[in-house]
Amino acid sequence: MSEKFLVDSNFWITCANELYPQRHFPSFWAAMETYLADGTILYHWSVDEELHRKKDGIAAWFDGLADDGKLTVINRPRDTPESYIEVCNWPLSCDRPHAKPYTRAAIDDVQFLSHF
Repeated sequence: MSEKFLVDSNFWITCANELYPQRHFPSFWAAMETYLADGTILYHWSVDEELHRKKDGIAAWFDGLADDGKLTVINRPRDTPESYIEVCNWPLSCDRPHAKPYTRAAIDDVQFLSHF
């Protein structure tokens, strides 16, 4: 079985805006396209929702891949397990004595995603 990777929206945003802008690193984005098309990198519904909600430019790239049949979004199950909702709500009650508390904006993002 080949390895599969599930990366979050921060990976895509940071790569596009800071580390590997598409206009300067086309070979990086060509490789990412290949990995997305062959299923090595998986594209999750929550990442898609976040990229579109933030109206980040990278969402248009993903839309183009989907339109060309080179991307499959892992859709949210119709009956999301209660454990998933529990994990999404964890930042509301967690105790992090050695770290800064989560910001309200971060908690709101998680709550927003848990209601889909």
